[in-house]
Amino acid sequence: MYGSGEDPVGSLHASMLEEKVAEVIRTKLPPECREVFLLSRVEEMPNAEIGWQLGISVKTVENQVTRGLKTLQRHLRQYL
Repeated sequence: MYGSGEDPVGSLHASMLEEKVAEVIRTKLPPECREVFLLSRVEEMPNAEIGWQLGISVKTVENQVTRGLKTLQRHLRQYL
C-alpha cells in the first residue's frame, strides 16, 4: 500500500520523538552539559577526547553525559 515497507504512522512518531529530544536538549540542559552531551552522543567522540578538547576531566565528561541522559529520561518518560 505505501511501498517499500514504509509505515507513515511510525515515521511520524519517530519524527515527533526526534523533535522532542532536540527540544529537551536545547531547553533543559545547561550549556556546559549540552555541549558535552552533544559531543558524546551526536558527534560520537570518546570521553577522553571531549575532556581534552574542553579542558575538563574524563570524570566530569562522564558526569555531564549521565546528567543529560537522566534529564532526557525524566522529560521523555511518556514516550518510553
